[in-house]
Amino acid sequence: METNVILFFAGGLSILFFILGCVVGWIYKGAVDVNTYKRQLNNLHPEFLDGNGAYVNEELLAVRFMDPEDLLDEEDD
Repeated sequence: METNVILFFAGGLSILFFILGCVVGWIYKGAVDVNTYKRQLNNLHPEFLDGNGAYVNEELLAVRFMDPEDLLDEEDD
C-alpha cells in the first residue's frame, strides 16, 4: 500500500513540475523574444531606414561588383 501512495504522489508531482516548467519556459521565451527584437531594432544598418528613421518594409536590392579577371571565358576552359 505504501508503494502505491509513493508512486501516486511521485507521478502527480512529476506531471505538476512538467506543466510548471512549460509555463515558465513559455513566459521566459516571450521575454527573451521581446528583448531580442528591441536590440535588433537598435542595431539596424542605416540602409534599412528611410529618411524619417522608420524601418523600410520593401524588397532591398544588393549589388555585387566582380573583377573581370575572375570571370572565365569560353576560351579559358
